[in-house]
Amino acid sequence: MNSYRLLFIFSLLFLTASASAQLKEQQRPDVEPPVSFYLGGAYTARSLGGVTLLAGVAYQRHDLQLSYTLGLQKSDPVYWYDDDGIWLSSMKYRQQTFAVRYGYRLPAGQRFIITPQLGYSYHTLSGQQDEGEGRYGHSAHSSSLTLGMRVQCRLLPPVSVFLTPEYALALSQDTYYKHTADVSNFSASGFALTAGLTFDF
Repeated sequence: MNSYRLLFIFSLLFLTASASAQLKEQQRPDVEPPVSFYLGGAYTARSLGGVTLLAGVAYQRHDLQLSYTLGLQKSDPVYWYDDDGIWLSSMKYRQQTFAVRYGYRLPAGQRFIITPQLGYSYHTLSGQQDEGEGRYGHSAHSSSLTLGMRVQCRLLPPVSVFLTPEYALALSQDTYYKHTADVSNFSASGFALTAGLTFDF
């Protein structure tokens, strides 16, 4: 997790410096419409990361975002045993995540918008059986509270690039999720970094 922490800190420093430079511009920023919608695609780097699709609506400076992340990375193998210690199955997992986030947009010059975000995520595991019988841990689930900061840079009027460092704090885990996470290489808590494009309309 140290690499995620360093990446998080570096991203904040780099993007804050860029936004500060934009604040020095003396030109008047464009007037924003009171309501706007956006769609986007991104990649989320985290344990069991994957491709993210998102949609949102902004009213004045208030921002409500929904997202779905399809996990592409597989977990380390997880071995399941019965109460007598007899081996039953070997499984690997991908993770799907549904999330909702509320943010407040802070314009930083003409091109940048910084949006602190508070959110809720629901994670579900999809298990793939390697050996044995029984898909133990398949559909296990957890939830987490997220705190992040989306930094958006407009390339053209409808198109923006964005980067969102985020930290997730686990709220709940069912028994199968907790066991699987404890013996594998992922967790409901931790840092994530999402980068991608949005299209306003």
